[in-house]
Amino acid sequence: MIELEQITLENGVTYAVAKEIDNYVYLVNPQNELDFCIRKNVARDGNEYLESLDNEEEFQRALLILKESEKE
Repeated sequence: MIELEQITLENGVTYAVAKEIDNYVYLVNPQNELDFCIRKNVARDGNEYLESLDNEEEFQRALLILKESEKE
């Protein structure tokens, strides 16, 4: 079994990193595969942070990037 990097978000739920594309990080809950989220990796003050997406438009763009990556 492949071990995936895990991250606990602000809601207390631990997610596995399913994929990283550009600055987007696609996360899935190992306990419930229907529970997924997308965060963006932001560099600030010499550190990297996972932040929520800005709006629905950015969410749709991130989904499209994921979909396009699956075609490759």
